Amino acid sequence: MKSQPRGRKLPIVPLIAGGFFLAAVASAQTYPLKPVHMVVSYPPGGLHDIVARLVQPAMTKSFGQPVIVENRGGAAGRIAAEAVAKSPNDGYTVLVIGDTLTTIPHLYKSVGYDLFRDFSPVARLAYFPYVLAVHAALPAGTVKAFVALARDKPGSVMYGTPGNGAPNHLAAELFQRQTGIRLVHVPYKGTAQAIRDLAAGQIQAMVVSLTLASTQTGSGKVRILGITSRERSLLAPQIPTFAESGFPEYEAGSFVALFAPAGTPGAIVQRIYAEARKALLLPEVQSKLIQLGGEAAAASAEELAGLVREQYERWGKVIRENNIHAD
Repeated sequence: MKSQPRGRKLPIVPLIAGGFFLAAVASAQTYPLKPVHMVVSYPPGGLHDIVARLVQPAMTKSFGQPVIVENRGGAAGRIAAEAVAKSPNDGYTVLVIGDTLTTIPHLYKSVGYDLFRDFSPVARLAYFPYVLAVHAALPAGTVKAFVALARDKPGSVMYGTPGNGAPNHLAAELFQRQTGIRLVHVPYKGTAQAIRDLAAGQIQAMVVSLTLASTQTGSGKVRILGITSRERSLLAPQIPTFAESGFPEYEAGSFVALFAPAGTPGAIVQRIYAEARKALLLPEVQSKLIQLGGEAAAASAEELAGLVREQYERWGKVIRENNIHAD
């Protein structure tokens, strides 16, 4: 009896790999077989929650299974992120979060997840730029005039934020670094009190969402000087961009995106992205996002991965250079 050639056993490995591939494809073809849970990193009523609930109905219809929105707010998004990072990577649990996922590792000494090891990017959903809002008594009618005032009187302008390390705090610090001005940071425990103090003249400026700033402009106590996006807002097209105001290098804003536990099959990631994108193309969804001062901004897993890396490095540099800590 002839012995088998030693090399005959080598194909077992690719056969096994092929088996895993076929199983993944089969799983994606039948996905989902049960409800999909969207874990939102903030409490109900915020932008992340609203965006999740905007795409939820269409995705539920397309999937043929319920898409359930779960709010797990707290700890700047860490509670939700840690929960999803530890969830099964079968596509039935996804995280709804934004910029904080990229800034938390720089701001806190201890984080219960690794941004690049524990998550699979799925899809960007929406983008929300900021505006520079000032108290009406501040003698600056444009972004350029604001910068000139801050240069002439360093430390004379106080700006408020929801707290140390908040995305709009980092956006303000980035602008200071690019322009060489120095403002006085006044951190609050949330945005609501900060915007009230801006209207009252207790602080002179804020980098804040368009919709929140607009709640105070009607009184004549707050004025919006510029918007941080590349293009003007469809909601308020009269507001010039920072680029139009003489600062073409500056852009900032907050995104809302979907992430899954690392190792989620690529075919399932692609399916979730495709259904989320279809939901974002609905006119009523796009209209609502415009009303919120943002825009539908669908991006694939690959595009989101690039954005996450860029944001991680960009905000990490700002945090280190300004010695910002959240704990």
